[in-house]
Amino acid sequence: MPNRFALIAALVFGTSMVHQARGQALPDVNFLDRLAAQRNAELRPRLQQQPAPAATQQERLRPAGHTWVCMSTTPWQPVLSSPYPGATVIGRTQPQIAASIGWVNGYAEVLFYNGKIGFVPSSEIKPYHSDLRPNSTCVVAGLRLDGSPAFAYR
Repeated sequence: MPNRFALIAALVFGTSMVHQARGQALPDVNFLDRLAAQRNAELRPRLQQQPAPAATQQERLRPAGHTWVCMSTTPWQPVLSSPYPGATVIGRTQPQIAASIGWVNGYAEVLFYNGKIGFVPSSEIKPYHSDLRPNSTCVVAGLRLDGSPAFAYR
């Protein structure tokens, strides 16, 4: 019985929708073509005004002045302001970091992305590895003007 009621309701509703759709006029194709032509005419000058892409200048790097090694870590781990568990968090790690050779209290000294020195637990630091390019290597090429490390991949 419930199935019969649902079938009748669907037929009544469907029939009313068909009658409403027949009452609507189709859009005028010529009108739509004129709108498209007008829109294209308005966009064309904007597209022509954009300069052609040029080769970017090579970024100027300064020497690191300290030995930094490109290492991998789990992304979004806290970077601490000092090598102690209760230290304030100054940021989060990326997949690769510039780590110092020495360890302090079980923490690796890292060069954070704003040029600050931070600390990450040494258990989170691993040799560099890329999932996208497994045979690639990473080195710290130098420092940007803001003090953040610049990585070179081969």
